Amino acid sequence: MKSILINAEPLDKQYAGIHYYLKLLRLGFEKYFPDYPIYYIREKKKSGSSSDLVVPSLVKLQRDPFKHFIAIPGLVRKLKPDIYIELTHFGPFCIGKRTKRVSVIHDLTPIKFPEFHPFLSAILQKFFIRHTVRNAKLVVVNSKNTRNDVIKYLPEVESKVKIVYPAVEDIFKPVINKDILKKFDITSKYFLSLSTIEPRKNIETLLKAFKFFKEKTKNDNQLVLVGKAGWKNKSFFELLNNHPYKNDIILTGYVERSDLPALYSSAEAFVFPSFYEGFGFPVLEALACGTPCIISNTSSLPEVGGDATLYFDPNSLNELMEKMELINNNEELRISLRKKAIKQASRFSLEKFAKEFIGLLDE
Repeated sequence: MKSILINAEPLDKQYAGIHYYLKLLRLGFEKYFPDYPIYYIREKKKSGSSSDLVVPSLVKLQRDPFKHFIAIPGLVRKLKPDIYIELTHFGPFCIGKRTKRVSVIHDLTPIKFPEFHPFLSAILQKFFIRHTVRNAKLVVVNSKNTRNDVIKYLPEVESKVKIVYPAVEDIFKPVINKDILKKFDITSKYFLSLSTIEPRKNIETLLKAFKFFKEKTKNDNQLVLVGKAGWKNKSFFELLNNHPYKNDIILTGYVERSDLPALYSSAEAFVFPSFYEGFGFPVLEALACGTPCIISNTSSLPEVGGDATLYFDPNSLNELMEKMELINNNEELRISLRKKAIKQASRFSLEKFAKEFIGLLDE
């Protein structure tokens, strides 16, 4: 049985995709492999956990240089685990020859779409992804699309790039809770979207499609946008502030995980117009809640959505609007998609996620 050390900083420092990936991975390991010697590098200790190893940051930055280049590599060399797992593309150098590095690559947006990222972040990630992948003994990716992207970028690493599909938490299932709808001032039928507000998520196209949808249908649908403000979103807020149906658009900001199943379940449809995704957790969460989905036909999203969703070209405003109108007007279609959604989501389980990941480590 191999000893495993995981850099689990995202559990303490962010609430985006990597945070949830790591949270699910830990849940799966603790549930299905409780006897494995697995330890987690944390910014702060989890209450009552003997498997957390605290390495605090010395400076208040997203990434502390001292921590990444000195403290964490020093801890790895001291503990000498069989395997060190890095999930943020910023793997430390000099971890020792005895320890095998496993890198989890979620997507290659900094390389494929650097314009969607802050300039310095894109430059640094491009360098570190290349270094991390080349020095890893195993590279775990979350979709066929991400695997193809990695191999296209670094063909020499093809043999060590393996796919393990993630899952979602058990809380994501059909739930009816009108109190949560009241909490967010939802008073009529609504379209739901969830993402950080940043260029890659393409929320501006959704705002425009909603305008045309309202003008054409004349109905009282609302648009509920869940997620924090990210970066490069000035044009989004300008568009929102000048939107003719601004009063029908709800920006919730960050929403507690426990509230999300009810928001998904009661939505007329979940709309995900992203240009590119390594996996697409919100789509799988919506499917698990039995929500009809309208999603982009790009990157990994068809792998998640299967035949249970409606697809559109994220560059086509009219195509999105037509899909919103179609699903709004067709109750039979909505019922059919809800049934397909539950079935599609069942293909992604926490048990399968954990066992396939551990299986690769055992190899």
